[in-house]
Order: sequence, then structure tokens, then C-alpha cells
Amino acid sequence: MNFLKFIILLLVFSSLDFAYAEGEVQLTKYHKKALNYDCKKNFKKKYSSTSQCKKLLTAAIKKNGELIDVTDFDKDDVKNAQSNCAARVKKGLFAFNSCLAKKLNVEIIIEDDPIVVVNDGSGDIETDPVIVKNTNSVYDLVLPATYFLIASDGKDTGGGAQGTAVGIKPNYFATNCHVVENDDGSRWFKELLMIQVDEDFAIRDNWYEMKVIKSDKTSDRCIIHNDKIDNAYVEVKRVIDIELLEKVVAVGNPEGFPGVITEGEVQRVYKVNTPLPVGIDGALIEMPVEIIQSNTHIRHGNSGGGLYDLNGKLIGITTFGQGKLKDGDDTYRETNPFNFSVAAERFMDLYYQ
Repeated sequence: MNFLKFIILLLVFSSLDFAYAEGEVQLTKYHKKALNYDCKKNFKKKYSSTSQCKKLLTAAIKKNGELIDVTDFDKDDVKNAQSNCAARVKKGLFAFNSCLAKKLNVEIIIEDDPIVVVNDGSGDIETDPVIVKNTNSVYDLVLPATYFLIASDGKDTGGGAQGTAVGIKPNYFATNCHVVENDDGSRWFKELLMIQVDEDFAIRDNWYEMKVIKSDKTSDRCIIHNDKIDNAYVEVKRVIDIELLEKVVAVGNPEGFPGVITEGEVQRVYKVNTPLPVGIDGALIEMPVEIIQSNTHIRHGNSGGGLYDLNGKLIGITTFGQGKLKDGDDTYRETNPFNFSVAAERFMDLYYQ
């Protein structure tokens, strides 16, 4: 009798579970394979267990309705789309889902692995265990890691430069070498002062003296440091994971205005040593790093700032613009139809050297 009751209860709970599952979009076998790659290989060190990883990533992709419901499409179309996206399985759940969406002509917002925040017990309990960063919150996520940088040879010496720096590790910041070197490029400016863009610029104690500790002038990459800064820092996206026409934002200090954000799309990712006509009068310049072209609007002062995807991952460091028209006095003015960023991953390479 007890055994019969157990069987009946089991059938009841199974049917309830099925009814619940039937009302929401389910992972396909390819989604599950991609999820396995994420949790057993791609993000193995980010989560305390494989089960926690699967739970959080699955919740993240379902949260905003990003998971593709293959039952809404013709079976043959789905089969072809899954076959064409099979190679993306190893790049993980969001990469595969993004590919599937494009093949089935579905527009989704989050095309990359989300920022997943798990409450660590240090603050108020988060009722929602998964927080996915999208367009509305990228700015708030990356602004704490954005700094205003002034380079000079000291007070009343004349000359100098103003730009941006981005926190990439505790006490370490990425910027462009042309921001921190003197006009003829022969040495670093004697004084590098930096402040977080939300701080009060009038308070001297908010400013930090920085030092260039690693550099590669051939690619305009510099790492600056101060061991007393308690700074926020951003996560860096690999070059291989950057998608053409994905939405991006640039955050920096154009013309001295701190913490300005503009938006655009990735137009091209140039391979190492690709000649680009971005010098004076269209002179060709080659760099031994990947260069990302986008149409986010940047100006003088954006140099050293961040180019981010919609999950707040640092894609590149905004480095130079293109598009100059001669004025009547033979000076140049920026028309800025597009601009170029040095791949952020290469700054991390420099950091680890």
C-alpha cells in the first residue's frame, strides 16, 4: 500500500513539473551542450560548482526572454540553423544562442555572456540571484573604473595633455602612450595626475600621482600604476569574441568633459599590422595589434578611454579618430565618421608581461 501511494505521488509531482516546464522556453540539446562547455571549461574557475554555473547561466538567458524558442519555427529551418551554429557550441551558451538568433532572423539584446553577480553575504540579500547588465546599466557598471588623466611637466611649464584611463586590475590602469608622453615622444611627462570622474576635482586628495610602468609605443599601449588607489576595474573581452555590428559604447573625457558616453557599432576588427590611412594627410600606419573600428563618437580627451559591449566588457581602448577636413587656415578639424580602438585584450597581454 505504501509503495502504491509513493507511485501515485511520484506521478502527480512529475505531471506538475511537466506542466510548469511546458509554460516556459526550454534549452535544446545544443543549448545544453553549449552550457556544458561554459560550466566545465569556459567558466570553470568562476563558479563554486558546475551545478551553480548551469543554474545561474540558464536563469540569466531566460531572464529577459533571450532564449530562442525553436518550437516557434519550421523544423527544417531550425535544423539548418543549428547545423550552421554547431561550431559556436564550444564558445558557450550565449554565443550559440546569438548565432541561432541570427540564422533565424530574431533580434536579441544580449549576445554575449552576461555579468552574473552572486550575493556573497557581505551586504543585503539579493532577492534575484542573477543580475544581467544590458544597455541601461552599462554606464553605471563601467563609470567607477573611468578616470580623468592630466599629463604635464608641472605647473607653469606649458604644454601637456589630457585623456582618459581605465582600471583593468587593482592599482593598474590602461591608457594610450600618446597621452602620457611629451610632444616629441622622447620621454614621459614628469607629472601624471589622475582622478575618478565622479570625484570632486577641486579636492587635491582626490587626485593620484601615477607612473608609467609598462609600455609599447609601437601599439600606443601604456599601463600606469599607483599602489594606493582602491579602484574599480572592468572585465576584458577577448578579440575572438567580438562580433561585427554588435552594439558598443565609448566612455571617456572628450574635450575635458568627464564621463561622457556615446554609442555605436563595431564596423571592423583589423588584423595585426593592417595598414590604415589614419596618419596626417592619410598616411598609412601599421600597429602590431588588432584594431577595432566603430562609429561611436570620440574627440580629443577620449584617448585612453573604454569601448564596451552591452554587458560592460572592455573591448578596446579608444585611441584615434579618422576623417579630417582642411579649414581655410590649413588647420584640421575632426569630422569623426568613425574611430579606432586598440584591442583591450592586448593591454592585458602587456600587463602580464
